[in-house]
Amino acid sequence: MKYSSWPSFVAHLEEALPHHPAPAYLLVVPDAGERLLLLRQMARKMQLKLIQLSEEELAGALLSPSLFAERQLFLLDQVEKLKGAVKEALLSWLKAPTSSVHLLLGSGSGKQTEELLEKGKRSLVALDLGQEKPWDREKRLKAQLLKKCYLEGVQIAPEALELLVQRLGLDALLLERELEKLCCYAKESGRIAKEDVDLLTAQLSERSGWQTAEALVWKGERLLGAVSDLSELLSLVGQLRYHLQIGACLAESGGENAGPDAGNLRPNQFAEYSRVAHAKGSAFFLSALEDLFEMELTAKSSSLPAAVLWDRFVGAR
Repeated sequence: MKYSSWPSFVAHLEEALPHHPAPAYLLVVPDAGERLLLLRQMARKMQLKLIQLSEEELAGALLSPSLFAERQLFLLDQVEKLKGAVKEALLSWLKAPTSSVHLLLGSGSGKQTEELLEKGKRSLVALDLGQEKPWDREKRLKAQLLKKCYLEGVQIAPEALELLVQRLGLDALLLERELEKLCCYAKESGRIAKEDVDLLTAQLSERSGWQTAEALVWKGERLLGAVSDLSELLSLVGQLRYHLQIGACLAESGGENAGPDAGNLRPNQFAEYSRVAHAKGSAFFLSALEDLFEMELTAKSSSLPAAVLWDRFVGAR
């Protein structure tokens, strides 16, 4: 079953989860961060422990399910890259899924998932947002933010929601993080006003954020003192993650089939990024992604100044 509408897909989930999930779900979402965010939200609804697999681990997990777990939930992203025996193992499983295993699959493009949909006609439920219009995406993200506020027991004024999206754009991860901060701030009053957004959410400059992240990741410039408060730090996290994920993909693939994000680069950018990624190696980018996660977690759970966290992250590069 394939959906191209977010509301209809959500309606299916509300009816099926957590007690009667499909054997497999496929989300086609171009933005890698947003895709993983949605997949993990689905995992929470399924109320099963989520195990994220690498491509190398997939075949073994499907062919040799655990004897000790009633049901297992596996997540595999970028399924469009699967080839050879691993891909055949997945296609074979989709034709005859085992009851003890459920799969959450992610892809940045729907063009290379037709075979999955064909083999999984009876076992796979797919949502393809690859052709989603910008205005539809904005509407969807706003609806998700409103639902999050409802679950947190907080109301958000319409003008506050508009200002939040205006300032931060359509970065799903950044919007999610900023809304979490606003919900914590508004716990006592139970309402997020436009003034709260104005006070707590900094204006995001895509150009400035991009340039800062690019200078650090690709040019090796240690921009100490570039962050003064928490909003600036969290705004940069998404930009850095984007660049580091591209670097990891380029380093691992040698510049070929590096994923949908790399396909959005200009030819001269792609050539330069590939050169740097090859020189630094995948370990550099994977280590930086781990440090970035730790920095973000610390920023949201401790009283350490944002400037200190940023300088410590930059100094380790």
